[in-house]
Amino acid sequence: HRTFVDDSRDWNAPPQVVVATKDGHMVLSPVTGKQLSATLHVVGCEGRKDELRAIADGRERTYRFFFIIADPLKEKTTAEWLPLFGEAQVPAAPVNSPDAGLEDAQLLHNQVYAELETPLGTVRAPRYPMTVDGNVLRPLMPAPALGQDNDMLA
Repeated sequence: HRTFVDDSRDWNAPPQVVVATKDGHMVLSPVTGKQLSATLHVVGCEGRKDELRAIADGRERTYRFFFIIADPLKEKTTAEWLPLFGEAQVPAAPVNSPDAGLEDAQLLHNQVYAELETPLGTVRAPRYPMTVDGNVLRPLMPAPALGQDNDMLA
């Protein structure tokens, strides 16, 4: 999507912030110079700062940054990295499996999913992601069963 009508520059996808670890993946999103520097420090690559500073193009520098940290990140598990990045104040989070995501403490605390009864059994449905006057907005009813509303079309 282009904001300016006369923008004809080639579009490049942003760098990938989902990074591989020893046992899975995590999202790593350093934004400020301080966070980038801290990330290099945490993964043991602080000696590469001058290499990055020498790259004038921001996009190229970002790609190089993620290339530099890729191999060191594979040396520890996600659970080992997260507290290190937390202490360094670098935004990082695990990439959960679907089951782990459903058991995530923050999702449970925020009551992200509602359980609704249907003729086929209990289903899980995401709720509207806000509260109104402190009230959680939950789905009123589940999606209809296949063919349930066909007679309304006649």
